[in-house]
Amino acid sequence: MPLCLLCLFLMCLAVLLLVPHSRKASAGQRARDASAGLSRYDYELIFRPAESTLAVTMTLDYRNDTGHVLQSLCVRLWANAFSDEASSPAAL
Repeated sequence: MPLCLLCLFLMCLAVLLLVPHSRKASAGQRARDASAGLSRYDYELIFRPAESTLAVTMTLDYRNDTGHVLQSLCVRLWANAFSDEASSPAAL
């Protein structure tokens, strides 16, 4: 009789441990769910090695959570910081 109780206990434990894992979303899906409704940046990059050029197009979908109309929006483009020695973090 004690062996049957032990088997029953182990089967219940196995079910409890396995069920949450089968319902758990993938890490990618959890990240997509967490980022729903947030601002998004999309980049299109075109590298032309023969011409030594890189063309970049950035699309920003900004979500205004302030409840007010914004008159302006500041976007810090860190790559531009290196375009002038006065503003370059590398020159400090």
